[in-house]
Amino acid sequence: MTNALVPTVKLIDGAAFTNSQDVANFFEREHRNVLADIDGLREMGVLDFQQTPYVHPQNGQTYRSFSMTKDGFTLLAMSFTGSKALQFKLAYIAAFNSLEARANAAVMALPDFTSPAIAARAWADEVEAKQALQIENQRLVPLAAIGARAVAHDHTLNRFVRTLPGVNTMAIKKDLMTHKYLRKRGSSYQVYARHSHLFEERLDDTYGSVAIFPTPAGRALIVQMYEAGRLTMKKGHATAA
Repeated sequence: MTNALVPTVKLIDGAAFTNSQDVANFFEREHRNVLADIDGLREMGVLDFQQTPYVHPQNGQTYRSFSMTKDGFTLLAMSFTGSKALQFKLAYIAAFNSLEARANAAVMALPDFTSPAIAARAWADEVEAKQALQIENQRLVPLAAIGARAVAHDHTLNRFVRTLPGVNTMAIKKDLMTHKYLRKRGSSYQVYARHSHLFEERLDDTYGSVAIFPTPAGRALIVQMYEAGRLTMKKGHATAA
């Protein structure tokens, strides 16, 4: 990415969106790879993406692309890695927050500043809105850091989960079984065929035995479950939600 590029976020029907092509350009990723990541998230039930096909100006052919909300972008960007990936993610989220704040301000009725009570309430509302944005950004910074660190390496399931503070690694397979991603056969866990894009069973070179490895989409799913408080935590540790 060059310094000349800035996050592209647009207001559509009063809501902030970005597009998969803009995300691919900003992060210097192939658009087809971004589309593959989006397909994986949609298969997991994520509803923050809307198909927006476009016609190529040179060949006249129609190609796939997706518009996405801030939540959709946040989930998608969890699998983006690199020395500056976290910095770019936060820049994009800040662009979303800024546009949303401007949109909210534009639709608010102009207060009657001749009334001290109304003027004071308007000032308080503005302060509260700014504080809410600051709190949201503070919440996203550590979660984005966790996501960027976690998806950067090809870990087994148990070793990957150790990158998430407070998660009970002994319970992760049971948690995934509860949510119908794994099944238990005897004393071992197996991946459902329909979720092979999320988890793989293959040889763990460290121990010379077959283990479960989460794919990039699977790692993003686990981080999402962690943020939502759907993973068993160690005693004395609060959920991330």
